Amino acid sequence: MKKNYLMLLALAFVGFTGIAGAQVLIDTDFSDMDPVPANRTNILDGPIAITNGTIYWFGCRYNDTGSLPRIGDDSLDPNSDPELRYIRTGTNGAIGDDGKPTTHFFQVTPTEPFVNGGMVTLLVSSNGDADGILVYDATDGGLLGEINLTGMPRYTISSYEFTLPETFSGVKALAFIRKSITYFTWGIKVETNGEGVSIKDQVIKPVTYSSNKTITVVDSFGKNVEVYSLTGTKIYGQVASSSRVVVPAPAGVYLVVVNNVSTKVIVK
Repeated sequence: MKKNYLMLLALAFVGFTGIAGAQVLIDTDFSDMDPVPANRTNILDGPIAITNGTIYWFGCRYNDTGSLPRIGDDSLDPNSDPELRYIRTGTNGAIGDDGKPTTHFFQVTPTEPFVNGGMVTLLVSSNGDADGILVYDATDGGLLGEINLTGMPRYTISSYEFTLPETFSGVKALAFIRKSITYFTWGIKVETNGEGVSIKDQVIKPVTYSSNKTITVVDSFGKNVEVYSLTGTKIYGQVASSSRVVVPAPAGVYLVVVNNVSTKVIVK
Protein backbone atom coordinates (compact mmCIF):
# COMPACT_ATOMS: atom_id res chain seq x y z
CA MET A 1 0.00 0.00 0.00
CA LYS A 2 1.22 3.45 -0.85
CA LYS A 3 2.54 5.30 2.20
CA ASN A 4 1.18 8.76 2.89
CA TYR A 5 4.11 10.42 4.64
CA LEU A 6 3.15 13.48 6.65
CA MET A 7 6.74 14.34 7.43
CA LEU A 8 5.86 17.71 8.90
CA LEU A 9 9.29 18.88 7.88
CA ALA A 10 8.16 22.43 7.24
CA LEU A 11 11.25 23.38 9.16
CA ALA A 12 9.20 22.36 12.11
CA PHE A 13 10.71 24.78 14.54
CA VAL A 14 8.53 25.71 17.48
CA GLY A 15 9.11 27.78 20.58
CA PHE A 16 11.40 30.30 18.90
CA THR A 17 12.75 32.26 21.81
CA GLY A 18 15.22 34.70 20.29
CA ILE A 19 15.63 38.01 22.06
CA ALA A 20 13.19 40.66 20.81
CA GLY A 21 14.45 42.09 17.53
CA ALA A 22 15.69 38.85 15.97
CA GLN A 23 14.12 38.29 12.54
CA VAL A 24 13.36 35.09 10.63
CA LEU A 25 14.33 35.77 7.01
CA ILE A 26 13.60 32.36 5.44
CA ASP A 27 11.88 29.29 6.85
CA THR A 28 11.27 26.66 4.18
CA ASP A 29 10.84 22.93 3.70
CA PHE A 30 10.77 23.56 -0.08
CA SER A 31 6.99 23.18 -0.26
CA ASP A 32 6.72 26.91 -1.02
CA MET A 33 8.83 26.82 -4.20
CA ASP A 34 7.10 28.55 -7.11
CA PRO A 35 7.23 27.02 -9.62
CA VAL A 36 7.89 23.54 -8.25
CA PRO A 37 10.71 21.89 -10.24
CA ALA A 38 10.39 18.36 -11.56
CA ASN A 39 11.91 15.51 -9.58
CA ARG A 40 15.63 15.04 -10.36
CA THR A 41 16.08 18.64 -11.57
CA ASN A 42 19.76 19.38 -11.06
CA ILE A 43 20.26 22.74 -12.80
CA LEU A 44 17.79 25.58 -12.57
CA ASP A 45 17.53 28.20 -15.30
CA GLY A 46 17.48 30.84 -12.60
CA PRO A 47 16.42 31.43 -8.99
CA ILE A 48 12.88 30.38 -8.11
CA ALA A 49 10.68 32.01 -5.51
CA ILE A 50 10.20 30.80 -1.95
CA THR A 51 8.50 32.69 0.85
CA ASN A 52 10.51 35.86 1.56
CA GLY A 53 13.31 35.02 -0.85
CA THR A 54 14.63 32.78 -3.60
CA ILE A 55 16.40 29.45 -3.92
CA TYR A 56 18.76 28.23 -6.64
CA TRP A 57 20.96 25.21 -7.23
CA PHE A 58 23.46 24.01 -9.79
CA GLY A 59 24.48 20.34 -9.79
CA CYS A 60 22.47 19.31 -6.71
CA ARG A 61 19.27 17.34 -7.37
CA TYR A 62 15.78 18.05 -6.12
CA ASN A 63 14.01 14.83 -5.08
CA ASP A 64 16.72 12.67 -6.63
CA THR A 65 14.98 9.36 -7.31
CA GLY A 66 18.22 7.81 -8.56
CA SER A 67 19.70 7.86 -5.06
CA LEU A 68 17.00 7.75 -2.41
CA PRO A 69 17.39 8.96 1.17
CA ARG A 70 16.87 6.39 3.88
CA ILE A 71 15.24 7.32 7.18
CA GLY A 72 15.15 4.56 9.77
CA ASP A 73 14.34 1.35 7.91
CA ASP A 74 12.62 3.11 5.01
CA SER A 75 13.99 4.31 1.67
CA LEU A 76 11.83 7.30 0.82
CA ASP A 77 10.73 7.66 -2.80
CA PRO A 78 9.12 10.96 -3.90
CA ASN A 79 7.64 9.24 -6.95
CA SER A 80 5.27 7.35 -4.66
CA ASP A 81 5.19 9.83 -1.76
CA PRO A 82 4.51 13.32 -3.12
CA GLU A 83 4.83 14.93 0.33
CA LEU A 84 8.58 14.29 0.26
CA ARG A 85 10.85 17.22 -0.59
CA TYR A 86 14.63 17.26 -0.33
CA ILE A 87 17.78 18.42 -2.12
CA ARG A 88 20.59 15.90 -2.57
CA THR A 89 24.16 17.18 -2.70
CA GLY A 90 26.14 14.27 -4.10
CA THR A 91 29.35 15.76 -5.53
CA ASN A 92 32.02 18.09 -4.22
CA GLY A 93 31.53 21.66 -5.38
CA ALA A 94 33.99 23.90 -7.23
CA ILE A 95 34.92 27.44 -6.19
CA GLY A 96 35.63 30.23 -8.67
CA ASP A 97 38.38 32.83 -8.50
CA ASP A 98 35.89 35.19 -6.88
CA GLY A 99 35.40 32.82 -3.95
CA LYS A 100 31.88 31.79 -4.96
CA PRO A 101 30.70 28.21 -5.63
CA THR A 102 30.29 27.46 -9.33
CA THR A 103 29.06 23.84 -9.36
CA HIS A 104 27.24 21.39 -7.06
CA PHE A 105 25.84 23.92 -4.63
CA PHE A 106 22.50 25.29 -3.58
CA GLN A 107 21.86 28.76 -2.26
CA VAL A 108 19.14 30.87 -0.69
CA THR A 109 18.74 34.64 -0.91
CA PRO A 110 16.44 36.34 1.60
CA THR A 111 14.54 39.39 0.39
CA GLU A 112 15.30 41.29 3.58
CA PRO A 113 18.88 42.22 4.54
CA PHE A 114 21.04 40.63 7.20
CA VAL A 115 21.89 42.83 10.18
CA ASN A 116 24.96 41.99 12.25
CA GLY A 117 25.07 38.34 11.21
CA GLY A 118 22.59 35.75 12.36
CA MET A 119 22.06 32.00 12.27
CA VAL A 120 21.37 29.28 9.71
CA THR A 121 19.68 26.02 10.72
CA LEU A 122 19.64 23.07 8.32
CA LEU A 123 17.65 19.85 8.52
CA VAL A 124 19.88 17.20 6.99
CA SER A 125 20.34 13.45 6.73
CA SER A 126 22.88 11.10 5.21
CA ASN A 127 23.04 7.47 4.16
CA GLY A 128 26.75 7.45 5.05
CA ASP A 129 29.16 8.92 7.57
CA ALA A 130 28.67 12.59 6.75
CA ASP A 131 31.52 14.96 7.54
CA GLY A 132 30.48 18.53 6.87
CA ILE A 133 28.78 21.28 4.89
CA LEU A 134 30.74 24.34 3.75
CA VAL A 135 28.91 27.67 3.94
CA TYR A 136 29.82 30.46 1.48
CA ASP A 137 28.97 34.09 0.95
CA ALA A 138 27.53 33.75 -2.56
CA THR A 139 27.21 37.53 -3.00
CA ASP A 140 30.68 38.85 -2.20
CA GLY A 141 32.51 35.52 -2.19
CA GLY A 142 34.43 33.75 0.52
CA LEU A 143 34.10 30.79 2.86
CA LEU A 144 32.15 31.67 6.00
CA GLY A 145 32.81 28.39 7.78
CA GLU A 146 31.75 24.77 8.13
CA ILE A 147 28.78 22.95 9.62
CA ASN A 148 30.43 19.94 11.24
CA LEU A 149 28.37 16.78 10.67
CA THR A 150 30.92 14.39 12.18
CA GLY A 151 29.11 11.85 14.32
CA MET A 152 25.69 12.50 12.79
CA PRO A 153 23.81 9.17 12.87
CA ARG A 154 22.98 7.61 9.54
CA TYR A 155 19.36 7.43 8.34
CA THR A 156 18.22 10.17 10.72
CA ILE A 157 17.10 13.73 10.02
CA SER A 158 19.08 16.03 12.29
CA SER A 159 19.17 19.77 12.94
CA TYR A 160 22.48 21.66 12.65
CA GLU A 161 23.14 25.34 13.28
CA PHE A 162 25.73 27.74 11.88
CA THR A 163 26.35 31.20 13.32
CA LEU A 164 27.02 33.92 10.78
CA PRO A 165 29.71 36.50 11.63
CA GLU A 166 28.55 39.88 12.93
CA THR A 167 30.12 41.51 9.86
CA PHE A 168 27.65 39.66 7.63
CA SER A 169 25.17 42.41 6.72
CA GLY A 170 23.12 43.56 3.73
CA VAL A 171 21.11 41.64 1.13
CA LYS A 172 23.14 38.45 0.77
CA ALA A 173 22.98 34.97 -0.72
CA LEU A 174 24.18 31.96 1.25
CA ALA A 175 25.52 28.91 -0.61
CA PHE A 176 26.10 25.38 0.67
CA ILE A 177 28.34 22.62 -0.69
CA ARG A 178 29.34 19.28 0.73
CA LYS A 179 32.75 18.72 2.29
CA SER A 180 33.15 15.22 0.83
CA ILE A 181 30.16 13.00 1.78
CA THR A 182 26.68 13.07 0.21
CA TYR A 183 23.91 14.57 2.30
CA PHE A 184 20.21 15.41 1.91
CA THR A 185 18.74 18.77 2.94
CA TRP A 186 15.12 18.71 4.11
CA GLY A 187 14.72 22.33 5.13
CA ILE A 188 16.48 25.55 5.97
CA LYS A 189 15.84 28.40 8.34
CA VAL A 190 17.75 31.69 8.11
CA GLU A 191 17.64 34.35 10.82
CA THR A 192 19.37 37.65 11.44
CA ASN A 193 20.22 39.78 14.45
CA GLY A 194 19.28 43.34 15.25
CA GLU A 195 21.40 45.76 17.21
CA GLY A 196 22.63 43.96 20.32
CA VAL A 197 20.43 40.93 19.53
CA SER A 198 21.47 37.30 19.53
CA ILE A 199 19.54 34.19 18.57
CA LYS A 200 18.95 31.42 21.08
CA ASP A 201 18.65 27.69 20.43
CA GLN A 202 15.68 26.38 18.49
CA VAL A 203 13.55 23.33 19.27
CA ILE A 204 12.80 20.97 16.41
CA LYS A 205 9.73 18.79 16.22
CA PRO A 206 10.18 15.03 15.93
CA VAL A 207 10.01 13.54 12.45
CA THR A 208 6.63 11.83 12.36
CA TYR A 209 4.51 10.30 9.60
CA SER A 210 1.38 8.21 9.18
CA SER A 211 1.06 5.10 7.03
CA ASN A 212 -1.47 2.27 6.78
CA LYS A 213 -3.38 3.18 9.99
CA THR A 214 -0.23 3.68 12.04
CA ILE A 215 1.77 6.60 13.41
CA THR A 216 5.55 6.29 13.17
CA VAL A 217 8.14 8.37 15.03
CA VAL A 218 11.76 8.04 13.89
CA ASP A 219 14.96 8.91 15.76
CA SER A 220 13.09 8.08 18.95
CA PHE A 221 15.49 5.89 20.97
CA GLY A 222 15.59 6.91 24.62
CA LYS A 223 12.91 9.59 24.16
CA ASN A 224 9.54 9.75 25.88
CA VAL A 225 6.90 9.23 23.17
CA GLU A 226 3.21 9.94 23.80
CA VAL A 227 0.25 9.93 21.41
CA TYR A 228 -3.05 11.65 22.23
CA SER A 229 -6.38 11.92 20.45
CA LEU A 230 -7.79 15.42 20.04
CA THR A 231 -10.13 14.67 22.94
CA GLY A 232 -7.10 14.29 25.19
CA THR A 233 -7.15 10.49 25.48
CA LYS A 234 -3.65 9.02 25.66
CA ILE A 235 -3.40 6.04 23.30
CA TYR A 236 0.34 5.46 23.75
CA GLY A 237 3.03 6.51 26.17
CA GLN A 238 6.47 5.15 27.02
CA VAL A 239 10.22 5.71 26.63
CA ALA A 240 11.29 4.33 23.25
CA SER A 241 13.64 1.36 23.30
CA SER A 242 14.34 1.52 19.55
CA SER A 243 15.02 4.17 16.93
CA ARG A 244 11.51 3.86 15.48
CA VAL A 245 8.18 3.70 17.30
CA VAL A 246 5.08 2.48 15.41
CA VAL A 247 1.69 3.09 17.05
CA PRO A 248 -1.54 1.60 15.56
CA ALA A 249 -4.20 4.29 15.19
CA PRO A 250 -7.54 4.50 13.39
CA ALA A 251 -8.23 7.35 11.00
CA GLY A 252 -8.27 10.71 12.76
CA VAL A 253 -6.14 13.59 14.02
CA TYR A 254 -3.59 13.00 16.78
CA LEU A 255 -1.04 14.90 18.83
CA VAL A 256 2.35 13.21 19.05
CA VAL A 257 4.57 14.45 21.90
CA VAL A 258 8.25 13.51 21.99
CA ASN A 259 10.20 14.86 24.96
CA ASN A 260 7.60 17.64 25.40
CA VAL A 261 7.74 18.70 21.72
CA SER A 262 4.42 18.19 19.94
CA THR A 263 3.41 17.45 16.33
CA LYS A 264 -0.07 17.13 14.83
CA VAL A 265 -0.48 14.01 12.66
CA ILE A 266 -3.41 13.07 10.42
CA VAL A 267 -4.05 9.35 9.89
CA LYS A 268 -6.17 8.62 6.83
